[in-house]
Amino acid sequence: MVFNSLQYIFLFLPIVAIVNYCICKLSKKASRLFITMISAWFYYEVADANVIWLSISCLITFSCYKLITANIKPFVCAIIGITFNVAMLCFFKYKYLLPTLTGIEKTAFIDLLTPVAISFFVFQQISFIVDVYKNKISKISLLNYLYYVLFFPKMVAGPITRFDRLISGSTDTTTTYRLLAGFMIFSVGLYKKVVLSSIFAQIADVGYAAQTPLSMIDAWMTSLSYTMQIYYDFSGYSDMAIGSALILGISLPANFNSPYKAVNIRDFWSRWHISLSTWLRDYVYIPLGGSRKGYPATLVNLLITFTISGAWHGATINFILWGLLHGLATIINTSWSKLGFSMPKALGLLLTFLFINFSWVPFRAQTLDKAISVYQSMLGLHAYGIINWWPVSMTTVPMHNYDVYKEIIAWGIRSSASILILAVCIVLALTAKNSNEMACHETPNPIVRLRYAVLCGLLAAISVICLFGGSGTSTFIYANF
Repeated sequence: MVFNSLQYIFLFLPIVAIVNYCICKLSKKASRLFITMISAWFYYEVADANVIWLSISCLITFSCYKLITANIKPFVCAIIGITFNVAMLCFFKYKYLLPTLTGIEKTAFIDLLTPVAISFFVFQQISFIVDVYKNKISKISLLNYLYYVLFFPKMVAGPITRFDRLISGSTDTTTTYRLLAGFMIFSVGLYKKVVLSSIFAQIADVGYAAQTPLSMIDAWMTSLSYTMQIYYDFSGYSDMAIGSALILGISLPANFNSPYKAVNIRDFWSRWHISLSTWLRDYVYIPLGGSRKGYPATLVNLLITFTISGAWHGATINFILWGLLHGLATIINTSWSKLGFSMPKALGLLLTFLFINFSWVPFRAQTLDKAISVYQSMLGLHAYGIINWWPVSMTTVPMHNYDVYKEIIAWGIRSSASILILAVCIVLALTAKNSNEMACHETPNPIVRLRYAVLCGLLAAISVICLFGGSGTSTFIYANF
């Protein structure tokens, strides 16, 4: 079951919210037990038999927690808990390398499916162990621990939440504001995924699946479309996760803050996947020494942190390259600032956006050769191409089965309609208020304006119509991580 399904929107979430509201009136502990049980079922529906790996991770992590709080070799127990979780993550991320490393052509382990959300729940387990070891978490019950790990809105693709943040964000009941804000944020996220991400997925998938080199126009349309697709897809998931949690009376931290409005790469990472960037800062960059050991060490720590970020996303050279690109860009930006240089805000925004678009190419391309080919095409080394100022027949390009769009317009890779919607969405990403701003999420004394509530209701209606038309039922990009 996924957030962008009619089953989740009209059955699962409303029923869980109503039942939880009633149980909250009786007992907060009973409410957490109910949510934990529902979350366990939800993950089982998504992961099936691979739920065993999450179970083992929870068993090891909670056992280490009990030993640390009992002061039984706390450092050793912390190392064991962290090592086990990291080893499990690395095994599933890099198991395809086992034949090369062991000399055995194939082992039974290669056929094991990677557990859904392993990257997310492993990072949460690590932060939990570290915070317990540093006495940031007092003694807790098994129920509260499982509630923290399994909470279904953030289980599959975050936000990566700290224990104290989730517990402190929980309330005895759901206020009117939280219901309205949750609906608004969820509606924006649903529209991002069902409508916008689906449009750009069609264009990007065709471009990256091309067997021959793209023309210059096709390459830019392909790269920019994926830049918009991954933003609307992932921020859409985060919006639906945060909205779902608010409807249940729980406040999750914002995970996106209009990242394409960033004026430099450090600004971008303070806006994009905020929960991951802060996790890497707190549990990788700062433990490495941060900026405390001099300028050269700071640059090395930055490069290591971003390389780990790339490896977290995937085991191929493309993800490592993506991490290195962001590491090098951050080093350049840090050095630029240290030397006292600056640039106009508009120029910084443009250069940052172009770099982000450039860096998404290896992230999306299946191979390094494909990424290089797209880069060559973007530079005009293959052909230039012409814009098709007329609708493109759906039979000329292998599109996905987005039935609702077939009845409206053909989203050709180089059609005037595709170029127009791409341009409009880029402008919106650079200028419009985001879902958290419209719903006043995480602001003191929040007041929701009527025009934003009406707009979110309209977006929800459009999304549901598209869902009934067969659009946007695909899984989320970050569910694969």
